[in-house]
Amino acid sequence: TSLQPLAVLKGAHAGGVSCLAFSQGDGAYLASCDPSSSPLIALWDWRRGTLLASARAGRQRVLGLAFSPRGALVSFGAGPLRFWSAEGQRLQSRRGLFGATFADGTSAARSGHKRTVLCVAFTPDGEGTLCGTADGCIQQWDAHGQCVDVASVNRQQPIFGLHCSAEVGLLASGKGGRLLWWLGPRRVGDSLLVSDARQLDLSSRLGSATDAAGRPLIHLGGRAPCVRSLSATKERVVIATRGGELWELPLP
Repeated sequence: TSLQPLAVLKGAHAGGVSCLAFSQGDGAYLASCDPSSSPLIALWDWRRGTLLASARAGRQRVLGLAFSPRGALVSFGAGPLRFWSAEGQRLQSRRGLFGATFADGTSAARSGHKRTVLCVAFTPDGEGTLCGTADGCIQQWDAHGQCVDVASVNRQQPIFGLHCSAEVGLLASGKGGRLLWWLGPRRVGDSLLVSDARQLDLSSRLGSATDAAGRPLIHLGGRAPCVRSLSATKERVVIATRGGELWELPLP
């Protein structure tokens, strides 16, 4: 690794860049967004250094971007979820819809539209989008941008990390020191009950970790670790905490 830049992209953002996302597969496309009061989202062919399309994302802060397995671009944050597509040199967006009524009679429009989205993941077939929110919920969206379910799973505490894959299932974590694990392949609309999830206590797992000399690797001081992001394979999960640590843990 030479640590030399592979590309320098210019012509879109006047200030800083607050979030990035590579397209899945060969990573040919890069999406970027700036932290301005009217955030600009740009789509690049980064290998050629070419700006393909761009558009403003409204007046609310964008916290992240993500590409689905089918190539769709999603932006999320304080405003409504947006699904983006390129039309010529301009990005066009459509807002996620909250028109559904769930089986328990709850209106999606009331239960979802004001929530801040902190992270997203996609079902393995690319048909569904899963969102973790600041008040501990997981939203499920179908391929048409319709919210089909909102489940409260983290005791009204933020969910910062989601992982969804065919080999692992669905993992969710954030503030509070719990890792929730729904086993098996997920499809949009599948039930998300806490009682159906395995619950891993991260406080005990991290608090008991020691180095080769038997010294503790972390001093939690009675506080539960706050997970800010995560990724997983069939056998292991890697979590990043608010304190800046990276932990690799076996999945039981």
